[in-house]
Amino acid sequence: MKASISLSRADFTGLGYLREKLGRAFVEGVVLYTGEVEVPWGDRLRGLPVLALWETR
Repeated sequence: MKASISLSRADFTGLGYLREKLGRAFVEGVVLYTGEVEVPWGDRLRGLPVLALWETR
């Protein structure tokens, strides 16, 4: 989780490393942040607003 309204490449470094190590076993990595929109960030990575924890789709 990140206490910022923006995302950067550095925010996904750890998840990217984990994705490479786990291969197909890695389903999806999510960085929660204080912004308002969902942000796709490459293969199986995305940023989600922290408010998404309380939303249903």
